Amino acid sequence: MPESTDRLDLTGKANADYAGDGVYVVNLGWAIELRANDPRNPSDTITLEPSVLEAINRIVKRWKEANHAA
Repeated sequence: MPESTDRLDLTGKANADYAGDGVYVVNLGWAIELRANDPRNPSDTITLEPSVLEAINRIVKRWKEANHAA
Protein backbone atom coordinates (compact mmCIF):
# COMPACT_ATOMS: atom_id res chain seq x y z
CA MET A 1 0.00 0.00 0.00
CA PRO A 2 1.43 3.43 -0.90
CA GLU A 3 2.25 6.05 1.68
CA SER A 4 -0.02 9.08 1.89
CA THR A 5 2.65 11.25 0.25
CA ASP A 6 3.07 9.04 -2.86
CA ARG A 7 2.07 10.34 -6.28
CA LEU A 8 1.13 7.84 -8.95
CA ASP A 9 1.36 8.62 -12.66
CA LEU A 10 -1.94 7.47 -14.19
CA THR A 11 -1.99 8.62 -17.79
CA GLY A 12 0.81 11.09 -18.29
CA LYS A 13 -1.83 13.82 -17.84
CA ALA A 14 -3.28 13.03 -14.44
CA ASN A 15 -1.58 12.13 -11.19
CA ALA A 16 -3.16 10.52 -8.16
CA ASP A 17 -2.20 11.26 -4.59
CA TYR A 18 -2.83 8.54 -2.04
CA ALA A 19 -4.82 10.02 0.86
CA GLY A 20 -5.02 6.85 2.98
CA ASP A 21 -7.70 4.23 3.72
CA GLY A 22 -7.77 3.16 0.08
CA VAL A 23 -8.63 6.66 -1.21
CA TYR A 24 -6.78 8.21 -4.14
CA VAL A 25 -7.26 11.88 -5.07
CA VAL A 26 -7.02 12.97 -8.70
CA ASN A 27 -7.05 16.59 -9.90
CA LEU A 28 -9.12 16.68 -13.09
CA GLY A 29 -8.52 20.40 -13.53
CA TRP A 30 -12.19 21.31 -13.24
CA ALA A 31 -12.89 19.04 -10.25
CA ILE A 32 -11.32 16.65 -7.76
CA GLU A 33 -12.06 12.96 -8.16
CA LEU A 34 -11.87 10.50 -5.27
CA ARG A 35 -11.12 6.92 -6.34
CA ALA A 36 -11.56 3.91 -4.08
CA ASN A 37 -9.11 1.02 -3.74
CA ASP A 38 -7.22 1.37 -7.04
CA PRO A 39 -6.35 4.61 -8.83
CA ARG A 40 -6.48 3.05 -12.30
CA ASN A 41 -9.49 0.75 -11.85
CA PRO A 42 -11.41 2.10 -8.87
CA SER A 43 -14.30 0.24 -7.32
CA ASP A 44 -16.06 3.60 -6.77
CA THR A 45 -15.50 7.24 -7.73
CA ILE A 46 -16.82 10.54 -6.44
CA THR A 47 -16.31 13.74 -8.43
CA LEU A 48 -16.26 16.88 -6.32
CA GLU A 49 -16.77 20.22 -8.03
CA PRO A 50 -15.06 23.19 -6.35
CA SER A 51 -18.22 24.31 -4.51
CA VAL A 52 -18.69 20.85 -2.98
CA LEU A 53 -15.03 20.68 -1.92
CA GLU A 54 -15.38 24.12 -0.32
CA ALA A 55 -18.48 22.94 1.56
CA ILE A 56 -16.61 19.89 2.86
CA ASN A 57 -13.74 22.12 4.00
CA ARG A 58 -16.21 24.38 5.86
CA ILE A 59 -17.78 21.35 7.57
CA VAL A 60 -14.37 19.99 8.65
CA LYS A 61 -13.38 23.44 9.96
CA ARG A 62 -16.63 23.65 11.97
CA TRP A 63 -16.01 20.18 13.44
CA LYS A 64 -12.44 21.11 14.42
CA GLU A 65 -13.60 24.34 16.05
CA ALA A 66 -16.30 22.46 17.97
CA ASN A 67 -13.75 19.92 19.20
CA HIS A 68 -11.40 22.65 20.40
CA ALA A 69 -14.26 24.43 22.22
CA ALA A 70 -15.25 21.25 24.09
